[in-house]
Amino acid sequence: MKKVIISVHVPKTAGTSFAVWLESVFGSGQIVRDNADRPIDPKSEMNVDPAGFLSRYGAARQLPKGALVAHGHFWAKKYERIE
Repeated sequence: MKKVIISVHVPKTAGTSFAVWLESVFGSGQIVRDNADRPIDPKSEMNVDPAGFLSRYGAARQLPKGALVAHGHFWAKKYERIE
């Protein structure tokens, strides 16, 4: 079983530079950019309804075939079932 990297980009921590580095190491085809959750927005779905959010987006979450990295602004718990 292949291992993957789940990388949460916390604002103002050089996450964009880190994403560029990840692409240089793994190639852009093996990286999933996930910026949809808006974790610092108090009105985002994940903050308004966390249990509902996870039931809709977390339980069956899988990376696309061949992907080795998920990187972006997202709730890490969404990927908790990926080894």
